[in-house]
Amino acid sequence: MTLEVCANSIESALAAWHGGAHRIELCSNLERGGLTPGPGTIAEACRRLDIPVMVLLRPRAGHFHYTAAEQEVMLASAKFCRQAGAAGLVVGALTADGMPDRPFLEKICALAEGMDLTFHRAFDLCRDPGRALEQLRQLGIRRVLTAGGAATAAEGADQIRRWQALAGSAVELMAGGGLTPDNLEEVWRRTGVHAFHLSAKTWIAADAAPALGPADASGWYQTSEAVVRRARAVIDRLRGESA
Repeated sequence: MTLEVCANSIESALAAWHGGAHRIELCSNLERGGLTPGPGTIAEACRRLDIPVMVLLRPRAGHFHYTAAEQEVMLASAKFCRQAGAAGLVVGALTADGMPDRPFLEKICALAEGMDLTFHRAFDLCRDPGRALEQLRQLGIRRVLTAGGAATAAEGADQIRRWQALAGSAVELMAGGGLTPDNLEEVWRRTGVHAFHLSAKTWIAADAAPALGPADASGWYQTSEAVVRRARAVIDRLRGESA
C-alpha cells in the first residue's frame, strides 16, 4: 500500500516525509486546488527528500483545457523537473470535449521517459472514463488519481472499485479527495485500491502583519506531520491485515 501526500511548500514536503509518506505530490496554492510549485521549491524538495517527489504541472486554476501557450509553460516546467531530479510528474489535460488531450500528453510522456507519471483528478471530468483509461494506458500512464467522479473518494468509492476492475493491472487507481486518517480504512475496504492520496493539511494562522492581498490576510495551509503519521499508521495496519 502507498501513502502519497500532497505538499504545498518545502515545509509541507518535509513534514510529509518525516511523518512517513511513501511519496509526495509537490504543488503550490492548495487553496486553488494546487498549482505548479516554483523552481526553488522543486529543487530543494528533490535535494532534501529521500522519498519520490512527484511535481504537479498545472499553470493556473480552473478547467483543464489548456492553450498552446499554457502547454508550452507545462512542457518547460516538465523539463526543469527532470533536470532537478524529480521522480515523476502529475498532469491532467483535456480536450474541449472532455477527453485526455493525447497530442499534448504524448509530448509530456516523451519528455518524461523513464519518469513516473500520474494523471490527476481531471480524470473525474472525462466524458467517457472507460475510454479515457484505455487512452492513458496506451500513452504509458500507469496511475490515475480519482475520487470516482464525486467530490470525495468516500462518496465515489463504489465507482473507483468499478474503474479499477475495468483497468485491471494496466493502470493503478489512486483514491484521493477528502481522505483523512479517519476514513482511509472505509475507502480501502470499499474500493480495494492500494494507493491513497491526501493533503493532511492544517491551517496556520498568520501573524499580525499587513496583508499583501485578500488571500494573504488570514493564514495558509501546511501539511501536518502528526496527521501524516496517523495516516501511515492506518496504512501499515491495513497492509498487515491484507498480507
